[in-house]
Amino acid sequence: MANMKDIAVAAGVSQSTVSFVLSGRYQKDLKISPEVVQKVKDVAAKLHYRRNAVASAMQQGRTNIVGFIGNFGEVGHSYVLRLLNGVSKALQNRGYLLKMFSLDGFDFADICRLCVEQQLCGVITRFLSQEQDALLRQEMSTYNIPVIMLGNSFSDGWCAKVVSDDVAGSILAVDHLVSLGHQRIGFLTQRSNWCAFDMRAEGYSKGLAKNKLSAPSSDFLYFDQDLKMTEDDYLGVDDYYQNYHPTALICASDILAMKLLIWAHKRKIGVPEKLSVVGFGNIDNSILTSPPLTTIAHPYEAMGQRSVEKLLELVEHKTRQKDELLPVELVIRETTASCC
Repeated sequence: MANMKDIAVAAGVSQSTVSFVLSGRYQKDLKISPEVVQKVKDVAAKLHYRRNAVASAMQQGRTNIVGFIGNFGEVGHSYVLRLLNGVSKALQNRGYLLKMFSLDGFDFADICRLCVEQQLCGVITRFLSQEQDALLRQEMSTYNIPVIMLGNSFSDGWCAKVVSDDVAGSILAVDHLVSLGHQRIGFLTQRSNWCAFDMRAEGYSKGLAKNKLSAPSSDFLYFDQDLKMTEDDYLGVDDYYQNYHPTALICASDILAMKLLIWAHKRKIGVPEKLSVVGFGNIDNSILTSPPLTTIAHPYEAMGQRSVEKLLELVEHKTRQKDELLPVELVIRETTASCC
């Protein structure tokens, strides 16, 4: 197999020039002309050169492997594939490898230990508990492994986050419903320590205030976290609907909106004729509901891409990173209509 020395001789350049070109570092070196770059690449291809990325990483004192910590198989969370698609594309473009660590059924301390033992150059993580966040901070800070948080979660400001604008998303939902003539707009959420739900509730309250509307006297409507509709869920919506008479409901997730559509179907409440419904997330199945769900779309792939770009700025240049807020979008389908 050809090596860099062979390529350097055949191309008539130095071995260090070959190294810069084949590692991609030539993009930061303006002294290497495009013609020389192309010549080195052509010779490498002709000689069937294959770079040993692992050996190269060991010479630099770190691997080129980025860890991703999260849950990948949750029901209703197929959007994680879109996040990972953005992450993997960005890493592949930069010559880095991806190592995934599942939170499902694994001790978090063991995951942190593996990140250190496998000498990861950085870690991207999503939706940790406060306890997990504290342990990750302790372990990664001790061994100088940079971390980027993907999504609204606990971080206490110790690492940068790439998040979508949950507050603005709920305001968009309120504005949309008000434009359709709705005045009695409720909010469906679930009791959870996931701060994204709190931010979406905050946006709902701000949206009402912006449009000079008041929240229902009975406050928010809550569902159980179970994916199935429980008897308590049915009774809770019955009571809320009879007491407040909302013409529209904003849901803190698409899953909650889907559960609400099940209630409406069973109670023969027409959607959107009698009740308009807005979800949050734009997960894959949201377009398959009956009727298709109006929702707030997260820029999942862009979030994954930006998390990688910010992490590699830390890895390669030690550049301190700030939180980044990406815009969301209202996707209007068929669960919202003019107020009757």
